[in-house]
Amino acid sequence: ELREFGSNPDIDIPYKYLTYFVDDDQEIADLAVSYRKGEITSGEMKKRCIEVLQDFIGSFQERERAITDDDVKNFMNPDYPRPFACLAKK
Repeated sequence: ELREFGSNPDIDIPYKYLTYFVDDDQEIADLAVSYRKGEITSGEMKKRCIEVLQDFIGSFQERERAITDDDVKNFMNPDYPRPFACLAKK
C-alpha cells in the first residue's frame, strides 16, 4: 500500500531525524519526494535513519574514547589556557 499511495514525510519520525542529522539538503529533498511517490517505504526510511544515527554516534564515541583524565582535569581548571577567548577566565 505504501508503494502505491506513498507516505507523508512531514509526519514521519525517522524522516524528521534525518533532517537534523543529514547535512545534504538535496538528499533530504530526494528522500521526501521518493517517500511521497512510494519509491521508499517506511522500512527503508527507518533503515537510512539507523545508518545515519549509527555513523553519528560512532564518531561521537570515538572522540569520547580519546578524552584522557588530563583533558578533563585541564578542562575543569579555570587557569588552564583556553584557545577561545569566550572560554578564558575573566
